[in-house]
Amino acid sequence: MIKRILVGCLAALAFSTQAAPISFFNVELNADAIALSDGAPGIGSQSSPPGAAPVIATAASIGTADIATAGAIADTGLLNASADVTGTGAGVSSAVGAARFFGSFVNGGWLILNLGLDPFEAVTGSGLSGVSLFARLTSGGVTLFEDIITASRTLDYYLTPGTVGTLELLLTSEASVGLGGANAGSAFASGLVTLVGTVPEPGTWLLFMLGAGTMLLVRRRA
Repeated sequence: MIKRILVGCLAALAFSTQAAPISFFNVELNADAIALSDGAPGIGSQSSPPGAAPVIATAASIGTADIATAGAIADTGLLNASADVTGTGAGVSSAVGAARFFGSFVNGGWLILNLGLDPFEAVTGSGLSGVSLFARLTSGGVTLFEDIITASRTLDYYLTPGTVGTLELLLTSEASVGLGGANAGSAFASGLVTLVGTVPEPGTWLLFMLGAGTMLLVRRRA
């Protein structure tokens, strides 16, 4: 009976997790921004490597009546992208901000990735906006998850210890005015992503159960 209790405690410990950081290597960061209006177009792009992290990109296009701006920030554990447009509707004005993270990691068993996505959009008139997060998780060269996310998401997988996994995130914010010859308007889109990778650690209450089971076993033998 006591042996069964101990085995149950150990099994529960194996499945109990608390937040602990995961280390990424071969990290790639990209920040891109594009702004188009009736003025000169604006383009900004930064990456790491070769540059240092975090990477930041901005772009602006200011015409006689239309304004478009975009920005992006990319770092390990944090992505931000924004786009802002105001236009008369006489032409098409648009802006796109994109932030990308790619990193490799060594699998250690259970892996929990908390993807916190905080989108914000505001439009008037003919304005259009959108915020999306593309996520891809692989392990040993096999794709485990690949999808476009529009809200916070938790990815929970058991990965063979010692194998290598990869995580790719691409956050995009878009805004436009005047599509289809529509009337004047404005649009704003902004997205913020926070990434927390966790590895298994025993929960406090399960440690207590294991300790209690051990004490019972010692007492039984005594």
